[in-house]
Amino acid sequence: MDDDPSRCERVGVPDGVGFSSKNEIAARQIPAAVEAGHPRGTVLGDAAFGDDTDLRDALTEHRLVYALGVKPLTSVWWDKYQPASRSAAGTGRPRVRVIRDAAHPPINVRALAGHLPAKAFRTVRWRKGTHQILSGRFVARARHGRPPESSPRPEWLVIEWPLGEAEPTRYWPSPEPVDLTRRRAPTAAERAGRSTDLPRRHRRSLSRQRD
Repeated sequence: MDDDPSRCERVGVPDGVGFSSKNEIAARQIPAAVEAGHPRGTVLGDAAFGDDTDLRDALTEHRLVYALGVKPLTSVWWDKYQPASRSAAGTGRPRVRVIRDAAHPPINVRALAGHLPAKAFRTVRWRKGTHQILSGRFVARARHGRPPESSPRPEWLVIEWPLGEAEPTRYWPSPEPVDLTRRRAPTAAERAGRSTDLPRRHRRSLSRQRD
């Protein structure tokens, strides 16, 4: 998006201040907040932020926990869907990025959800709403980063798939393990990009739910 000098002048934008997307603004403000010593919390955002791999990498570099939405076709490495071994690339300069080819494709998060049995999902209740207890049907699975990247790091993917829906409605990657085996959330965080709640493990350590 280009700057509009006349509009900037009318609203009093100082000279030298150019346009920045909300992701670019976040990428500057979050590190600044960390350096300033502000209390650390869970970084929440919708898919506009979650699908920005540079932003997620920056959050990881600052050791920040996040629950960021991603779109259904976002690709990840999971289970048998893994990149080729770097040693299989032959001679020459060592590979820096993971190897993704026709024989080693990733899987998108919607397809990943379709591979999971119905019994893998848990109904999680986390707080009392205006008329009833708020709850949702979720599953959490470990995965190994998302392509492309230089060294896939383990992440967890939380999927919400309400009963009666043809496919999942929400997906959130998180760098910390998520436990849904207790069928309730120990605490509650505002759902990324929504006013309803996302059950979160992002405040306290819980045991890992293994595949």
